[in-house]
Amino acid sequence: MLDINLFREEKGGNPDAVRESQRRRFASVEVVDEVIRLDKEWRQRQFELEGLRKDFNRINKEVARLKIAGNDATEMIKSTDENKRFTAEKEGEVQEAKSALDKLLETIGNLVHDSVPVSDDEVRVAAAAAAAAISYMFYQQMLSKLQLVNNAVVRTWGDRRMEERLKNHVELVELLGIADLVKGANVAGGRGFYLKGAGLLLNQALINFGLSFLTKRNYEPMQTPFFMRKDIMGKCAQLAQFDEELYKTETSSTCHTVLVLVASLEPMLALVVVGQLPVAAGVAAKWGWPAGRVLLWGWGVMEEKKRMVGLESHMVGRRKEDAGDWGSRMVLGSMGFWFTGKWKGSNEEEELSDGRENEQGFGGGSMMFLQGSEEVTGEGEDKYLIATAEQPLCAYHLGDRVYPTDVPIRYAGYSTCFRKEAGSHGRDTLGIFRVHQFEKVEQFCITSPNGNDSWDMHEEMIKNSEDFYKELKLPYQIVAIVSGALNDAAAKKYDLEGWFPASKTYRELVSCSNCTDYQARRLEIRYGQKKNDEQAKQYVHMLNSTLTATERTICGILENYQTADGVEIPEALQPFMSGITFLPFKTKPAAETKPKKSKAKGNGGS
Repeated sequence: MLDINLFREEKGGNPDAVRESQRRRFASVEVVDEVIRLDKEWRQRQFELEGLRKDFNRINKEVARLKIAGNDATEMIKSTDENKRFTAEKEGEVQEAKSALDKLLETIGNLVHDSVPVSDDEVRVAAAAAAAAISYMFYQQMLSKLQLVNNAVVRTWGDRRMEERLKNHVELVELLGIADLVKGANVAGGRGFYLKGAGLLLNQALINFGLSFLTKRNYEPMQTPFFMRKDIMGKCAQLAQFDEELYKTETSSTCHTVLVLVASLEPMLALVVVGQLPVAAGVAAKWGWPAGRVLLWGWGVMEEKKRMVGLESHMVGRRKEDAGDWGSRMVLGSMGFWFTGKWKGSNEEEELSDGRENEQGFGGGSMMFLQGSEEVTGEGEDKYLIATAEQPLCAYHLGDRVYPTDVPIRYAGYSTCFRKEAGSHGRDTLGIFRVHQFEKVEQFCITSPNGNDSWDMHEEMIKNSEDFYKELKLPYQIVAIVSGALNDAAAKKYDLEGWFPASKTYRELVSCSNCTDYQARRLEIRYGQKKNDEQAKQYVHMLNSTLTATERTICGILENYQTADGVEIPEALQPFMSGITFLPFKTKPAAETKPKKSKAKGNGGS
């Protein structure tokens, strides 16, 4: 998200720049004023909260002074209690105001770069195509001829095939027998597919060639997780993606937990050495609470951890007569204690021993043994399947501080990607061009926020993608995406569109974006050495670019490398294809297999 200081004119911010960026995005300008209002409200409440905290310290000092002097401090203590109540209420108000501010701030896109062409035609083209329920490709092709789509063509490369009656990628997939879409749909639903034989080899060849290509350019290869926690995904993806793109995985699994809280590292180590963790689990099982895991937590974080796992309502102790049990002493040590509470399965309150009379346990020090709740942070959470390797790569440095000697950082991410494609209903439903599951090799780079570092990297990344498609000898054009079609994070975006000769049109194969510090701010990925007199935080700049979404690239290869009898393999991929250089058709084209119409036999006569 944007830096809140941009909205604070009195602190050198420039809210007019945000308003202008919103205009270029064809988005709400009024939202800027609402952010300014909420920011002032939050700061006012924060100021009032600090005042209450100062009052509390002042009252406490006065109470101490009265007690030392032997005077009655009853009234001042009442003031302390009243202050605590007011402070708790104000803390709630501050959090409420901050949540409202952040929620609105997250809806405002990155500042659009001055070089981006201002238009929203691409958005209107897609919306009109969806409304008309016709092929987006056909609709875009038609409007392009009428010059109604204003994405600026930056440059083109390659000789385009212009023959008539070339087969499209859908036909070619069927003729080659490299994918089974019927059985894929039966098993996985619409747009499901099986890659078969040479289709799988071609897919793997593109992956291996892509990773090799980027590794030679000082990129570090990285395979990412295929799913992410909801809270982390929320820092990397915008709200619309949750509805239109991302698959949610839900789970109701539980993990019963035994918690052993200890005062310091020494008893923690002792617990492990003498095998008390298994004993702890055994005692828990005796209580009728078999544990899925046993955790050690330091005493100092007890309250926070209790809150996180919901222990407030799950504390269960031991009966007083069982307090001398050997297992309990092994778990507790000399200063352990049991909580007073309801015995599991009992509706009555029972007095529970604090265990202080127990002998010194092997653990030593002060320890506490608690029954865990049914859900632990990190277990049983909703997760989202990734739509691109950009998302987990973006979060890889979550909370890190990146130093000048570290940058630039270049990652070659590889992953399977999953997209609902809810916003593309009716578009490209045939073939493997637009599917719910596909493989991708992604460029992801991190730079300094200073100077033109990220803009130089942006040009380097799109050049990498261009060089990749030059190696494959696939004609393409580079277009600068119009302002109205930019996603929230991007300040500027290039697309590389490959030439598809069967439809005589360019189609998107690569998106290359400079997101500046927009994503890094939410992920708290700071730049540079922390300074005591630091006035403003600096965040790294983050950039992403497709190298190849392999199924789409396959479609481009099939159309551009087709012959009368099959499809040739690009020379750059042949070393990765186990010696295969040509894919012959396995079935004859429909025109050749169509039965001839028999002539109607006459009934005689002249």
